[in-house]
Amino acid sequence: LIDSPALRIFWKRTSISALINAFLLFVLYGIVIWRFRATFLAAAKSRRAIVEHRRAITLLKIAVTVVGLQSFYQLTLINGFIREEIQQDLRILYTILFGVSFFYSSLPTFLLLIFCKPIR
Repeated sequence: LIDSPALRIFWKRTSISALINAFLLFVLYGIVIWRFRATFLAAAKSRRAIVEHRRAITLLKIAVTVVGLQSFYQLTLINGFIREEIQQDLRILYTILFGVSFFYSSLPTFLLLIFCKPIR
């Protein structure tokens, strides 16, 4: 049951749809970074500019964190289910996958606690 052909097909389809989702996520965060590039590079001159610069840096940190975790998740899926030449124990793979999924689902809470001053 753990390594049945139907389950492999299910995980391949799920992995491919998650890969498409990750690609779109990378594109969107790339647009966010490109859109705020002037704010990242500009020297802050006024108080408002300083606040906007801090917000831009915070947004960059959040974007890098999300993209990094999404990349790790995608590599786990690709190595586990899409590449056929690697034979490994699926119980270990499921444990890693569910651990990464749990961390990824709780990531917004941690990002709010780390980067949002009113919530801290």
